[in-house]
Amino acid sequence: MGPRLETRGLTKRFGQISANEDISLSFESGKIYAIIGENGAGKTTFLSMLYGIHQPDSGDIILDGRKLRLRRPRDAMDNGIYLVQQSFSLIDNFSVAENFALLHHESIVALNPDSIMAKAQSSSRNLGLNISVDPSTTIQALPLSLRQIIEIQKGLFTGARILLLDEPTAVLGTREAEELSHILRSLAESDSIVILTSHKLSQVLRTSDHFVVMRKGRVTFNGTISDVGSAKELVNYMFGGNLNLELPKREERQPDEVLRVSNLEVRDGRNRKIVDNVTLSLGRGNVLGIAGVAGNGQKELAEALVGLTAVQGGKIELQGQDLAGLGSGQIRKKGVGYIPEEGAIVGIVNDFTVAENLALTTYDDEDSFRLNRRKLDDNADSLIQEYGISPPDKARLAKYLSGGNLQKVLVARELSRLTSVLVAYNPTKGLDAVSTALVHSKIVESRNRGAAIIILSEDLDEIVGLSDLIGVMFEGRLVALKKATELDISSIGSLMSGHV
Repeated sequence: MGPRLETRGLTKRFGQISANEDISLSFESGKIYAIIGENGAGKTTFLSMLYGIHQPDSGDIILDGRKLRLRRPRDAMDNGIYLVQQSFSLIDNFSVAENFALLHHESIVALNPDSIMAKAQSSSRNLGLNISVDPSTTIQALPLSLRQIIEIQKGLFTGARILLLDEPTAVLGTREAEELSHILRSLAESDSIVILTSHKLSQVLRTSDHFVVMRKGRVTFNGTISDVGSAKELVNYMFGGNLNLELPKREERQPDEVLRVSNLEVRDGRNRKIVDNVTLSLGRGNVLGIAGVAGNGQKELAEALVGLTAVQGGKIELQGQDLAGLGSGQIRKKGVGYIPEEGAIVGIVNDFTVAENLALTTYDDEDSFRLNRRKLDDNADSLIQEYGISPPDKARLAKYLSGGNLQKVLVARELSRLTSVLVAYNPTKGLDAVSTALVHSKIVESRNRGAAIIILSEDLDEIVGLSDLIGVMFEGRLVALKKATELDISSIGSLMSGHV
């Protein structure tokens, strides 16, 4: 018989803000529960209390009739609870084996990497969760999709029977998300409890048995789709009314070229080609969507375009000027914006305020914010309102914002200063439906004003919905570059698998 988990009156406040208010829920083994809601609704805080990261101000957590006092994550793990966090808990410069060893009570030095991995594999093989990776490989050398799987294996390694997942598909492509759903179903069928948060409603509708909707820290719905009638009604519970998610009208594209990439080559530390002979051209008022399974060179291409990765061959030209030898700061001053793959980690300074983060890339511009606090504050007030950043407090430190709101800060900063080219990697990662629609609208508006935009995304609906041109990367090469009207999701998926 599997575990049973309950919360009774669970409440958590941060200053004057109520993140969770009187949350009473029950979770049974054999089911997948989806907790959904807009950015800042309190989903992550709820999971954090179940995992001992935060302690409730009032209320109880009850496991199989016993009240739990979870003062730290180790207490949760000792009770069979494990959280796969949205920002992974893996240590990048540690090996895979060393990351597993951190969960072990013995010294890392005393443990054999092969025996650690053998134990990890045996704990999950019967669920179809099996990875073939050298245990000495460092985490930073692995694609995000594989890091996600390793995080789940860590939970199984601890013997967890209650698996909590915060936005588990945020970094996964369509195919990988489907594979994850099969893994979660196997976990549930093995008498475990699976609780996940997600903004990708279409995915959780296919994956989950039971839905909990949170809005402003409170539960507004708790039941199944049959209880509410339709997915549209679930969305109304999330946002409090009917929504208009239509994109602005797309204006005619302009032919004059802004960006030209010729025979671009990028190699890794082992001298292997990870971007191989990529050539493309992008004109004003065009959106180029680049699809591909994670790890096929998209990240390195994006970083090369903005000066963060060294180029070993070929050219990148912006309005006819060769960018070779220019640093990322110099390229940015030429009007190139960048939304990185892990924006909330590498694009945000946690100990800076929201206002400071919104001005982070323009503080040293001519006519800048450097000595003008009023201008910095006015900029923050405007962008907070325009992008719905919550809570609407420009003086709040970034580290106290939810992952979705950190993404909104990053997107607002980059789109508000966009003058020439934007390179955006998963721009709507972790955003709810309304925020995703807002960002998509802002991208189309920037396109209509003449910006050239490159979107790299594992979300094929996003690629197809926004792009004028679509490219597909496989093993570092651009295996297709066509008008968006010439490709559909099925053909893109085939190209991503190497079937040219």
